[in-house]
Amino acid sequence: MLSFYSFNRHFRIFVARILVLTNKNNQIMKKLFKLGSLLTMVMLLAMGTMVTSCGDDDDEGGGGGKTINKVVYDGKELTVTKAVYNLNDLNNNNYDLYLELSDGAELNIQLSGDKHDNQLIDMTKPETDPEGWYWYFEYDCVEYIEAKGEIGNSDLCDAGSTMKVRCLNKEAGEFEVEFKVIKSGHTMNGFYKGKFEPK
Repeated sequence: MLSFYSFNRHFRIFVARILVLTNKNNQIMKKLFKLGSLLTMVMLLAMGTMVTSCGDDDDEGGGGGKTINKVVYDGKELTVTKAVYNLNDLNNNNYDLYLELSDGAELNIQLSGDKHDNQLIDMTKPETDPEGWYWYFEYDCVEYIEAKGEIGNSDLCDAGSTMKVRCLNKEAGEFEVEFKVIKSGHTMNGFYKGKFEPK
């Protein structure tokens, strides 16, 4: 039979082993918790990167998040059905571009390639450089909107109106056209990137 002393000693050893195991388990649990927290953080960062990457991929279509090859006129979205340029003017590095829209409207933009290519044009101000073509914008449908940057001209757009045209490939007739026009109580935004047919 076990004496009290022997029982006490075995009991203390047993409790000590349980404490050691419990302490090791606590350390293991703490390490697993830290590892789990770290993995969760890595997964969250990875998901954030994927969402950001997908957003950037959408912009690669060329519109930087804009509605591509469409014009929005007073909130109504219109599709560009045809894009045409004047070949003779382009040979002289002048841009005479036409966009035909799904509502039957025709939009005309005229610019000097030397002065205006890839430049943001403030359509609220006339030009100061008398050389070459002035900027010109025309929308012809039910409403007629016209604005021009000729020196001394007052037929301009309201605040916030801009346009930018970039020739992507002159030989292929490829352009990128972006504009926001506010005039006579109407607002028009447009972005077109692609091939124009010669006329």
